[in-house]
Amino acid sequence: GTLTLSNQATNSQLLQYMPPLGATCTVVESTPLPPTPAYHEWTGAPSYSLDGGTPTAQLNNLLIDNTGHSVMVTNNLLRQTSTLNVTKLITPSEVAAVGDFGFTVSCQTPAGSYAGTVAVTAGNTGTTSISVPAGSTNCQVNETSRATPPQGYQWTDAVYQQPSADPLQAGATVNASITNTPRAANVALN
Repeated sequence: GTLTLSNQATNSQLLQYMPPLGATCTVVESTPLPPTPAYHEWTGAPSYSLDGGTPTAQLNNLLIDNTGHSVMVTNNLLRQTSTLNVTKLITPSEVAAVGDFGFTVSCQTPAGSYAGTVAVTAGNTGTTSISVPAGSTNCQVNETSRATPPQGYQWTDAVYQQPSADPLQAGATVNASITNTPRAANVALN
C-alpha cells in the first residue's frame, strides 16, 4: 500500500489491509523515501511498532490472529542547520577589555530565538558560533549582557553588523558582529 502525507500537524495517515487469519507478515517500508520538505533531511532508519508496543528496527513473522494488529512505521525528519559566527569587537584597542558578552539571535520563518555568549580575551575580540535552523530569515543579533567595563570607562551603545535577511542555507556559515566602544566615565568635579 501507499500512504500519502499532507501538511497536517500530525503527519500521519491510516492504511487498512486485511490479511487472512493465520498469515505470517513482514512489514517493510519502500525506498527511496519521498522528497523532504525544504531545509529538512531524513535521519536514521524507520522504526516499527506493533499494537502500540516498543519500537523495533524491523517487523518480521507477524502472525495474524483473530484479534488483528496495528503496525506503526515511524520516520524522522531532521531540520538542517546553518552556522552563525558572532564576533565581538572592542574599540579602540588601546583600552583593554575582557569578559563575557551575551547575545540572542531572533529569526523569522521559523520564528525562534537562540542565545550565546562571546568571551573576549586579549586583543579585544572574540568569536563564537551557534547553530540556527536552515531557512531562517531576517535573523537579528542583539546584545543581552556586557562584561564589566574597564576601570574609569562606561560602555556606549552597541553597533551591529547583521547577517543577510535572506534564508540561511543548509550547511552555510554566515557572520555577524557586535562592536562596543568604551568611553571615559563622567567625573563630577567639586
